[in-house]
Amino acid sequence: MVIFILPSSGVFTQRKIMRKRTKIDDSILAADIKKVSNIIGRVPRQEDYKKEGSFGLNTILLRKPWNQWLMDIFGQTNARERRTAYIPDEEIINDIKQVEQKICKIPTQREYEQEGKYLISMIQRRKKWNEWLELACGATNHNISRTSKIPDQELVNDILRVAKELGHIPTRGEYDKLGHYAPDTITSRKPWCDFAQDACGIHVPKQIPVNVRKITDEELIAQLINLNQKLGRIPTKDDLGGTNGFGSSPYVRAFGTLGKALVAAGLINPLHRCCVPRQEILDELKRVYYFLS
Repeated sequence: MVIFILPSSGVFTQRKIMRKRTKIDDSILAADIKKVSNIIGRVPRQEDYKKEGSFGLNTILLRKPWNQWLMDIFGQTNARERRTAYIPDEEIINDIKQVEQKICKIPTQREYEQEGKYLISMIQRRKKWNEWLELACGATNHNISRTSKIPDQELVNDILRVAKELGHIPTRGEYDKLGHYAPDTITSRKPWCDFAQDACGIHVPKQIPVNVRKITDEELIAQLINLNQKLGRIPTKDDLGGTNGFGSSPYVRAFGTLGKALVAAGLINPLHRCCVPRQEILDELKRVYYFLS
């Protein structure tokens, strides 16, 4: 009898080797963060390192916080990453002033988010945006002043001002760029066309979408004929969607079925089998069956 002895100690040794991981030295990680900084030309954010770094972000954050890495390497942190350190109100006020000087007007929240150093969410946790503007600029931006009730006539006058500047009745998008107030403030009271009509004294017709207005039978038939000529075959339900037609629903509402609409358009023979009612087919089959039997 032959006895095999398994090297159990070797198995455990192999498992230990498989579990063992090589720890990356902090200096290597720091050098990699510095390399990313050289690539992008500034102190990197966490998302920058995700894109350009050689190691996983979790490998770095498990050692110490991201801002601590930046302080050890660069002696400063990225302003947008400074969420744990307390930023004095004076610094925020000075930064809002700098943005005002840069864009030559009182900044909106969106403009500060693009040009400022600090996160708008962090700023608003302390004070409302208008309160920050009062401290930094001595005034508020009308586009975001929604706390007080603005008279309708004041909104109408501002639309008229923009209309004179453009030479035509402004669209909602044009007013959003040039107006003093937010378009949502206006449309929350009544439709934009009504305000524009009050401001300019010109009736602005409301465009009714094709899928809302009633489509005549003549339009539906004409569309089927045009599609037949364009495709070189009888159009199917799938051909009626998109830019080619009105969809199949108006044909069903007007004619009952698409087949009956094709008959009305003269594109198929009314005696074609796909247009013969099911009961007529069954009755004909019964008649032939009894005749042959």
